[in-house]
Amino acid sequence: MIKLSVAEAQTQETNAALDSKNVSKDWVTHHIASYIKNLNLFVIGAMVVCAIFDPLFFNGPELYTPYRFIPIGFSFLALIAYDYQRKKYRLNILGLSTLLVGSTTVVNFLYHYYLAQSPGADRFTVVFGNLLVSVLSVIVVHRFAMAQALMFLPALTSSIIHQLLFPELKNDFLLVSISLVIAYFLSWFLRKEFKKSLSIQFRNLNNMIPKREAYLITVLDSQKAWNKVFRPELRNSVCLCADWRGYQRIAKQVKPEVLSKYFEVFYEPAIALLEKIDPEGTYYANWVADEFFVIFYDKDDDAEAIKTRALQFAKAFASTFYVHMKPLFDFDLRYDIGLSFGRGLLGMQGPRGLKRTTISAEHAGTAKRLQTEAKELRLTSSEASDFPIMIMDQELGEFAVESELFQSTEVRFTTLNHSDLNPDMTYFVYRHLDKPEENSAESSSANATNLDRRPLSN
Repeated sequence: MIKLSVAEAQTQETNAALDSKNVSKDWVTHHIASYIKNLNLFVIGAMVVCAIFDPLFFNGPELYTPYRFIPIGFSFLALIAYDYQRKKYRLNILGLSTLLVGSTTVVNFLYHYYLAQSPGADRFTVVFGNLLVSVLSVIVVHRFAMAQALMFLPALTSSIIHQLLFPELKNDFLLVSISLVIAYFLSWFLRKEFKKSLSIQFRNLNNMIPKREAYLITVLDSQKAWNKVFRPELRNSVCLCADWRGYQRIAKQVKPEVLSKYFEVFYEPAIALLEKIDPEGTYYANWVADEFFVIFYDKDDDAEAIKTRALQFAKAFASTFYVHMKPLFDFDLRYDIGLSFGRGLLGMQGPRGLKRTTISAEHAGTAKRLQTEAKELRLTSSEASDFPIMIMDQELGEFAVESELFQSTEVRFTTLNHSDLNPDMTYFVYRHLDKPEENSAESSSANATNLDRRPLSN
């Protein structure tokens, strides 16, 4: 019978909710630059087109056309200012929001001026133009809450002031004010739905790939950006490989749909532990059936930081995690771990259509080999313990002891005679010796003796 930890599930859901709230903020930070460029170019183009067609819509275009160069000038200044600040210093979100909506705010002021000065023959066209500008200028930036407020409040204030200054146009400016308010609340709803869609996309992706990858794919939202973030680079990394013992025997006795549930019970808390130890998500994790493979790295390529996080996870994975996992399975869950540090090509690799985040490096194979050697040690070990055996290479082992992540009494040294391993290297072996189930020593010993006689739930 599979047992679920309700408290842990709720904790994971809470963590996911907190992370998903930040998705929309980071999306805004990443995309506001392209919106500044595109929106200001759009204003320039729209004003030029309007200037060309003014003689077709107005009897006296000289009242309108010369002033269209004002927002055009503002747009050019916004583009120059953004390019300058991008090269020299970084504006905060308030400054970027101002560059985003500065020209559209000027367009709103300009059309209020047009309405106040327009003759009766042009009134309908100018009122329609005001309504169009009011709605579009608010909705087009609905994903940027601060920018929208910076544009909406001055535009609404201007329309109200014009109602007071021109009583004969009160109804027209009231209509403009109403259109602004309606557009603002419509934008609020659109923004809420946009944030919700980003959160759903992030959570769905996070069910299939590591959190950092899911987060970046959701935020970046373009193939070019993905390729830049996940491009292969030579990096330091630690590879961890874990494998269940007796998996073939288990798979023969358990129905596939039940086995799939066991995988969920095992791997979901494993990923949650990864996220707790490495909240920035600087790891790649993958699993195939009973094999779990994790690559730890660091954005700054800090070798000590990589080793520290990898060893913290590995120790917990080989001790307290196993204590939590063992009672949830109807068979004797046993797994062993290999751990190796090195430098390799890390990032998106593989043939077109089958690319995935992985590593090309010797120590990836070493980690798998050490996991296999841990299995051999289990077979020859006289220790009455079901806890995982973990073998790490010499560099990691020495760092683990020197940094006091492992006490010297917790590890022992060994040499391994295998063609794939260095016979002159000292390897470090760790195994938690406490019983995984308190007050159940006899039961644990019985469980460890014979898997085949143990009944399995189907």
